[in-house]
Amino acid sequence: DTSDCLAGLTEEQLQCFEQLRKKVTEDASNDEFCTDRCLLRYLRARQWNVEQAWTMLQGTLQWRKEYQPEAITIEEIEEEAATGKMYISPYQDKSQRPIVVMRPGLDTTKDRVAKVKYLVWIVENAIKTMKPEENGVEKITLLIDFTGVGMSLAGVDNTKVSLEVLNILQNHYPERLGKALMVSPPWIFSAFWKVIKPLLDPVTQEKLVFVKDKKKDAAVVKDCIAEENLEQDF
Repeated sequence: DTSDCLAGLTEEQLQCFEQLRKKVTEDASNDEFCTDRCLLRYLRARQWNVEQAWTMLQGTLQWRKEYQPEAITIEEIEEEAATGKMYISPYQDKSQRPIVVMRPGLDTTKDRVAKVKYLVWIVENAIKTMKPEENGVEKITLLIDFTGVGMSLAGVDNTKVSLEVLNILQNHYPERLGKALMVSPPWIFSAFWKVIKPLLDPVTQEKLVFVKDKKKDAAVVKDCIAEENLEQDF
């Protein structure tokens, strides 16, 4: 596994990796979490700047210690899950990445803490389905269907949840997004987007694909996900 993920690195990148590995070892940090692949994700997210990657990784280790994402129980997220607003598809996209389907139009719950916890639970479990040592896949595809979303999207509560989620995903799950298909965004989305866009890393912005019309532009979704692996409404 180690030789596989380090293959293809330049001499300079390999040195960066060794420096970061040394810091992790000396710190006696969470060895189970800090795999070679994990360290490489943090280095890539910080353009191979070892100090910045180390600071970012330390932030994640502290967050995981406090938030304990692996300890979230079904009971804690059951009410969120029951809405059908977010789930892991049983299929993968054409790049063998797990697909997380989001349907914000079905979001009827009010508990902000539970909303964020559910998203973290989904991401953690999507990652568990990956087999990077077999196919090199370490990223997730998001299929976000805005059908049925109204004015509440740009509301204060939704914006707060989105900002918190964005912070967690960018800082604690770096290099985990493969692609995000934004399907049928309503006109109100433009107001919401103005708040969110400046906070997105430029690399992340490039991974967002806007699909204006669910039916007319279905081919855009099918470029990423095979038709037989899509639900009927796509």
